[in-house]
Amino acid sequence: MSETATQEQKKVRIEIPGVDGSGAQVFEGETETEVLGKLQQAQEHASKKIREQQQQLDDLQARYTPAPAAPEADGFDRNGYFNVLYEDPRKAFDQMFEQRFGMSVKDAATEWQSMREASDFINVNKVGHALIAKHPELRQVTPEDSNENAKMLDKIMAENKWEYTLGNLEAAYAVATTQGKMRLPAKPNTEADVPPHPPATLTGHSGGGEPADEKELLRTMSTDQVREYYINKHKNAQRST
Repeated sequence: MSETATQEQKKVRIEIPGVDGSGAQVFEGETETEVLGKLQQAQEHASKKIREQQQQLDDLQARYTPAPAAPEADGFDRNGYFNVLYEDPRKAFDQMFEQRFGMSVKDAATEWQSMREASDFINVNKVGHALIAKHPELRQVTPEDSNENAKMLDKIMAENKWEYTLGNLEAAYAVATTQGKMRLPAKPNTEADVPPHPPATLTGHSGGGEPADEKELLRTMSTDQVREYYINKHKNAQRST
């Protein structure tokens, strides 16, 4: 036997069968230490390749998989909301409202009612002051009479379901005055105190001649006619200014 053949017979050989039809891995060397070193290098290389492939796979999944919804900054539980919405929509609305505005629906309704009442109160005072500015005789009475006059005007407004506007309040004042229900001071019959004449269309004249006295005319009108007259009068006064 030749020396070359003897050396080939002495080589160490390790063969690892392939899996799923892949080829076998063969590691050869002069000594077992050399072959084991080659086997270790192959395993390290395979592990590195596996890690690289896994990273590539993770990158692809991150790119094509939508990120989970981030929690709301204010801590709102979206999943909990939609679960409640399915079971009880009204309860879900209450929860959403409280989360959004920081108060319950019941407390908000109470607050809104208070704001509405305050707004109505401001409007009533504003309209009342405007009426007094146009009829200064209302200031020339005692506090008791002033209070009774206010009650009478409120009563007429409520009975007729009139909105609290200056035109309507003037109509109520005219009705109460012509019916003798207002407590007013006696005033001198000066030119400044004579009420303005109504339009010719309300006096029965075609525009020529002297119009009838307003007080006499108001006595012949119904409550609705008085209201319409003062609304038109108020509109005409606004246009002239």
